[in-house]
Amino acid sequence: MEKLKNLKIGVIGGGAIGGVMGTLLSYNGYDVEISKRIDSEFVIIDNSVLMEITGQFGEVSCLVPHVADNEFTTKKDIIFLCISAYNLSWCMEKALKQLKPNGVIVALQQVMSLDELMSKIPTNKLFLLYNDWNAVRLTGKDIFVYDSGDMHLGAVSNKLDMPLSTIQKVLSCITDVQIENDFLTFFSSRFILDNTLLCMGAVCGLNVGKFLSLKQGKNIFIHLIQENVKILHKAKMEIEPFNGVFDYELFAKNSIPALIYRSRMFRRLIMQNGQVVSRMLRRFENNKKTEVDYLMAKVCAWGKKLKIKTPYSDATNEILQQIAAKERTICVENFEDELYTNIKG
Repeated sequence: MEKLKNLKIGVIGGGAIGGVMGTLLSYNGYDVEISKRIDSEFVIIDNSVLMEITGQFGEVSCLVPHVADNEFTTKKDIIFLCISAYNLSWCMEKALKQLKPNGVIVALQQVMSLDELMSKIPTNKLFLLYNDWNAVRLTGKDIFVYDSGDMHLGAVSNKLDMPLSTIQKVLSCITDVQIENDFLTFFSSRFILDNTLLCMGAVCGLNVGKFLSLKQGKNIFIHLIQENVKILHKAKMEIEPFNGVFDYELFAKNSIPALIYRSRMFRRLIMQNGQVVSRMLRRFENNKKTEVDYLMAKVCAWGKKLKIKTPYSDATNEILQQIAAKERTICVENFEDELYTNIKG
């Protein structure tokens, strides 16, 4: 483990997730530099930013070496990309220039941009990471981890410049890290449910429990899941149940057993996730840029490419695009918009 502590690590993106990762890695003795935008809320001491983490990972206060504009002071063995998809292109270029010859890049929650990642980053240097935990920034230096969980690590190649186990050991000081041998199948099982709930919440402005209690909310949810399942079938991708519990295949069927199963799953979702509010909704409400082009829009693009009709995904994406352009307000009446109600069948 002492050998791992000699690795030079860079974290690009100091939002809530990147801030937690950079802070906990530094606190546990790793040589870390974090690149993040700094404003008047932050406390800077001798080119380091003060970070305080509370919540599910305990209480940690730490000074983390800070750089601006991704200009690290040394070449890195590992660079974690903890950024929004719309910042990916220029951050990738910066990261590649600052890697050691055998250095690697770990992209967090960026599977929806996999084509872009693979067009710029050699597959032997590319790792993919997915979080089951969540955090929120309270002030410049204060981040609260409100949901604990594992990390999931994978790659798109078997020939890598660094073993998966090395990244796993580095990140193990934050939380448990699971290696996923088929990361894309794992991710798709997470993405279907996460993306559907995220986008629906941003359309109507309600939490999960409220919009899944509505007849039209349930109707839209069912059709969005069905469209995702059709796309993955056409792409000949395996579909795993979410956390081994939410069986997409059964939920998407039109049968008596499926109707009974849906009723049970709706009760479970409302009971376990009822108070959850869409992150996209929060960003819309705070007038912040969202990843709207990388979520439901991707589902629509896949459907078009595979010649699968996705009318409910198309309608959801169009409403989200109008909200992003400030051409439409966020309200529950959006569920009754003709974009949905005029869909045949």
